[in-house]
Amino acid sequence: MEKKMNKKWLSLIIAVGALAAFIVLGQACASAPQNWKGGEDSKLLEGNTYVMIASYGIPEVFSFLPNGIGSSGKWERTGSDVRIVIGMYFIEGVHNTENNTISGTRTYHNIWNQEFKEELKMFYLGPVGSSIDLSASHFSVKSYGLMTMVNDNFVTMADLTGYDGNNTNIYLPPFKDGLMITNIAEKAFYDKNLTNVFFPTRNIVSIQGQAFANNKLTTLILPDNIVGIGNQAFANNPLISITIGANVNFLVHFGRGDLGGANSSNSSFPIGNNFEKTYIDGGRKAGTYTRPNADSTTWTKQ
Repeated sequence: MEKKMNKKWLSLIIAVGALAAFIVLGQACASAPQNWKGGEDSKLLEGNTYVMIASYGIPEVFSFLPNGIGSSGKWERTGSDVRIVIGMYFIEGVHNTENNTISGTRTYHNIWNQEFKEELKMFYLGPVGSSIDLSASHFSVKSYGLMTMVNDNFVTMADLTGYDGNNTNIYLPPFKDGLMITNIAEKAFYDKNLTNVFFPTRNIVSIQGQAFANNKLTTLILPDNIVGIGNQAFANNPLISITIGANVNFLVHFGRGDLGGANSSNSSFPIGNNFEKTYIDGGRKAGTYTRPNADSTTWTKQ
């Protein structure tokens, strides 16, 4: 009798759980956009793959196909507004064509129908079929024993020192082996044949000398948390578009943990080709700077 009662209770719990999930999913989808038109505006995203980096979530890859995203996702672009719904969450954002990014929020519900929102950014990776290394396993780190407080817990800080993978598109992990990455070490990614580097939206604050020199980067998007860039950090890359935060320091003698140093237009040239002068003379304003081709020394803030 007791076994039969246990089975009945188990069946009841499973049924209630399934019903709750169904209700939550229905409510989440009901909150999501229902009008999927988009039209010609959607052509600016169709056939492209983006990397989504949320505030706290694991990075994800989205391919915008004519019939949706994945097996059940929907999407549209109307004007510059982008709307995506996948499973139990939906995304609302704005497509910036200057640097080909999407900025917005993701809304989702837990099993108790509590609503959560987090900020996100989506970065252009390439055409459908493009791949990226989202794993931290191919990265090496080095800790110097320094600690900081994160969410009332002490966390040990570390440098990202290298990459032994084969992918030319990489995402820099904010954590590795329980260590928080705050700095990119000197020559960490020197001459790795990289075509795209995506930064986390938190933790990393500095990039040391020649860290990404001698690669094939054409677009560089630096999050606002990066405040110091060392000598020739991005030298010898065919960059034509750079998105950068305000008041970034270009450092001459950049030792680990040193965020001081010269800030003149001739200080260290982390990027070169006259970019630093344009940025500094323009008042160190945040935004996207472009030049017509990789040989030009004329940068323009968009």
